[in-house]
Amino acid sequence: ARQAKAEFREAAMVVFQKWDADGGGTLDREELASVIYQCSASATDQDIDDLLNEIDTSGDGEVEPDEFVVWLTNRRATKTVGLDGWIEAFNLKGILRPLFKAFDKSGRGKIIERDFKDCSRVISNSLRLHKLKHVDQLAHDFKDDAMEDGKEEMNFEEFVRWQIGILENAGVPNNELTHLFQELAECLTTIFEIEGLRAGGEGDGTDAAIQSNIKTIADLTRKIYTASDIETEEEFKLPTCKEEIEISVWHKPPTISDMQDFARWCATDQGMRLEEIKPPDSPELRRLQQKKQSAAAAANAGGRRLSATRSSTRTSTQMASMALAIGRIALIVPDVNDGKGPKAPVWFLKVLKNGEEFFYRFDRTLGQRKPWDKLEHMVEWEHAVKKLPTALKFFSLLMGQALMGEKMTWEAVSTAFDTAIDMELIEDKVWEGFEESIRNLALQEVNEPGMRKELADEGKTLDDAVSTYLDEEIRLSPFEVIQSLVELELFTVPDNIMKRLQEYYNGDDPRWLGNAE
Repeated sequence: ARQAKAEFREAAMVVFQKWDADGGGTLDREELASVIYQCSASATDQDIDDLLNEIDTSGDGEVEPDEFVVWLTNRRATKTVGLDGWIEAFNLKGILRPLFKAFDKSGRGKIIERDFKDCSRVISNSLRLHKLKHVDQLAHDFKDDAMEDGKEEMNFEEFVRWQIGILENAGVPNNELTHLFQELAECLTTIFEIEGLRAGGEGDGTDAAIQSNIKTIADLTRKIYTASDIETEEEFKLPTCKEEIEISVWHKPPTISDMQDFARWCATDQGMRLEEIKPPDSPELRRLQQKKQSAAAAANAGGRRLSATRSSTRTSTQMASMALAIGRIALIVPDVNDGKGPKAPVWFLKVLKNGEEFFYRFDRTLGQRKPWDKLEHMVEWEHAVKKLPTALKFFSLLMGQALMGEKMTWEAVSTAFDTAIDMELIEDKVWEGFEESIRNLALQEVNEPGMRKELADEGKTLDDAVSTYLDEEIRLSPFEVIQSLVELELFTVPDNIMKRLQEYYNGDDPRWLGNAE
């Protein structure tokens, strides 16, 4: 990160200025000699010349600040600045020895291909399980590790060359590598020892140790291998015009056709399936609902009945998502805009898949070339969500569940409420009041004498009939949900936004929603 690089340079300059006895802004041979003699009374003139030549890459006989900073991450250096601020020996080969032994699981003195891939797998999975908000920008992609040139083993010298090649593009200073590599090696060894115990039928109660080591490996990997020349979240700056907009608006959103294109793009370019975008009453959706009802009936066997609470809805939704192994669009928001220009803003999407979050951007101005792409800077997403009024954030959740179409299933509605509660846009009591209202309407539809007898003959209850009615018959638009909440006095929407929502759904003003004048 930019902050980490700035802190590193600041710390380096403290040492540089301490060594710069005459304050001239460079280090000459005499100043280096003075430092060396304070560290080793037996130092020779050759030691001084060697250190000067190692740091002074321009060869002009003086060390510039930039040369000094570069030297601190030179993996082929023989000296470095210790944590105490004085010169100490640096030997990357010796520092890497513990990590080599960790990779050499079989203890052969050489790393075989299987062990190499096992270590890379642990590192890659650790990074995946402990994700950053933004994409990792490492100097090496451990997911793609494999022996080069068809080799089946790697000796220590080859291992060192491999690591030097990676570390040359990383920004960690040399004086931190010893303890970082030692700790990384210990964590890898611990995980493999626990896996060995488990393979032998032992290792009970080791879950906490595994999870702790996985988290530590992710942290250490980022500290060691994060590239030094990346543009980070801190370096990315929003345009001033966006910073000045106080309240963003809903302006020229993606259409259902755009969302269908997005689903195809995810499948072909991202290797991720999304929930199919189809009409709410399609045969495919009916079949999925029947499967869900069958699963619920099986779960209710033996006298156990699922209650129609928010928590049970959340569980069934998550189980269905995991079973189908598909992504779900959670939220769609516009980039910060005031809705006044003719140009459509960029739109951002958050997709959930098996507990992981994926972020994308949609730029209609790119036409058919590449309107969809991964979102590179999370600050854009965070700023867009922050600037959108609460009522429109909730509306965006509902529109995401409607897949930018007109109607939502009851399951989609409950999923949107789950997310809104998690985002602290609404309280649980809002969902409870809305659900009670809709269930009462469904009860009126199914609570007829003939229906009750039919249910009794089938061994079902009125609650079963209500749940079936909700799944099969309830179809609500995002606006109808918002309107119902306002009428029930469960949710407050500013009059200007409510007016625009009405116009949007009437087709009177489909251009934008927001802080109308």
